[in-house]
Amino acid sequence: MIDHGNKERNNDMQSVEDALRLVRDKLASHLWSTAPGLLAVLNIYCRDRYGTEYLEILVREPGIAYNIALDYLGNEVSTKLFLLSLLKPVLGEETREAVRLLENGNVEGFRRLITSRAGRYP
Repeated sequence: MIDHGNKERNNDMQSVEDALRLVRDKLASHLWSTAPGLLAVLNIYCRDRYGTEYLEILVREPGIAYNIALDYLGNEVSTKLFLLSLLKPVLGEETREAVRLLENGNVEGFRRLITSRAGRYP
C-alpha cells in the first residue's frame, strides 16, 4: 500500500515555504522602498547575531523578530508603529490583528495569518 499522506504533507510543507517566501519578498520590496536604512541596519545586526536577514527571521521566528525590533527601536509604541507600517502591504486590514498576535506572543497565530494572506495582497 502506498502512503499518500507523506506526499500530501510534503506538498503542504512546500506550500507553506512558498507562501513564506512570497511574504518575505513582498515585505522586502516595501521596506527597501520606504526605509532602506532601517532594513540595512536590522540586517547587519541579524546576520551578525543569527546568520540571516531580519525579514527571514520575521517569517520564520516572528517572536524573535519582534524582540529584535523592540530592542532596536527602544519601546513598544515605536515597535508597534514599525510593524504596522511594515506589514500593511501584505496583510491589509488584518495588520492590526497580526501585530496584536506578535505583542501577545502568539507566533503560531501570526504565522497562520501571514501564510493565509500570501496570495491575496491588497
